[in-house]
Amino acid sequence: MRITKRRLLLLLLSLPLTALLLFLLWYARDQRAPPSSHLRRPLPSAEDLSSLRSNSSARYVLFNQLRGAGFNNQLQESLLLSHIAARAGRAYVYRDVFFSSPVTSPPAVHEKVFDALCAGQEIREVDTWGPHEGRISALVQALEGEEQCARVTNRVMDWRFLESDAALALYEPLLPHMRTFAWSPGVQAAYTRAVSSLNIRSGRYMALHLRRGDFYYHCPEIAREKSAYNLWSRLPFLPDAMPQRELEEGTVLAHCWPDYVQILGRILQTKEAYERRTGVRLESVYVLHDAKWDAPWVWILLGRAPFKLRFVDAAWLPLTWEEKDLGIALDMEIARRAEVFVGNAFSSLTSNVVLLRLADGREWESIRFW
Repeated sequence: MRITKRRLLLLLLSLPLTALLLFLLWYARDQRAPPSSHLRRPLPSAEDLSSLRSNSSARYVLFNQLRGAGFNNQLQESLLLSHIAARAGRAYVYRDVFFSSPVTSPPAVHEKVFDALCAGQEIREVDTWGPHEGRISALVQALEGEEQCARVTNRVMDWRFLESDAALALYEPLLPHMRTFAWSPGVQAAYTRAVSSLNIRSGRYMALHLRRGDFYYHCPEIAREKSAYNLWSRLPFLPDAMPQRELEEGTVLAHCWPDYVQILGRILQTKEAYERRTGVRLESVYVLHDAKWDAPWVWILLGRAPFKLRFVDAAWLPLTWEEKDLGIALDMEIARRAEVFVGNAFSSLTSNVVLLRLADGREWESIRFW
């Protein structure tokens, strides 16, 4: 009898481990790693570097950029800095990323190329600081030297600047620059595969960015500080734009962390408004990456929504193991191409999707916030 109990105990103790192993086997069932060439460009040869040095018309600038923050905070800064580099007639120097910057002339180069190219050369050091108004024009002027290599030592796009009207004023000159933006071939290939696998018909789906996760504690902080919407979500012509720093705590919290009733109400309102305006019926709703695993109840309740829409989300994306890091970019591309996008205006991801959609010529009525 004692042996039977011991075996039973061992069996019970082994069940969680067995379940975990089965899950890992299921998760890895199709995780074949594709070639990694789409994630990093090869460094130039010595001959290529010599050719770059001899091109006196090609000039480069390395910025002091944000590190250790979320992908979309860094992407937002990179897009703005690549635009400033182009205005100064210099190539933007980038770090390891899996997106392609807007096309510039001369083309952008990796920071390791900059280090090798500029070794032994005089580097123009630029430290531009001052009032938000005029900061960018002063920086462009400071970068106009003849030195092939320039380095900006201070942070240009600090948080206070991004909250200012001066940052918002960059929208019009940035927009033509953004029209040449493209994700890397790896992201584009994954997108083609994803829309086929998820059966998302072009022109027939809505994309939602709820932004849960760490916003559980971040939204109350935003509400207490009465913070403004994130950069491009503050554009005054957008349907749900809000005056900067004029919101009460309760109002901010409702927009930052909407409850289930508010979520369903906005989906239904947006769906009906689009269908009345266009006469086209929406079929599906794509839920971006952080609305299921960070808040499973949202997904459960959306699945029981009292109207006929098919819900799919980022957890269903057919990505290989190596492509998992492309998930955020893929989310954004799906949201970029959606007929209607509803986002969290306090999020940098939503802000960047807004910019991409406007650069693509999407109508401003198709961009809504909670």
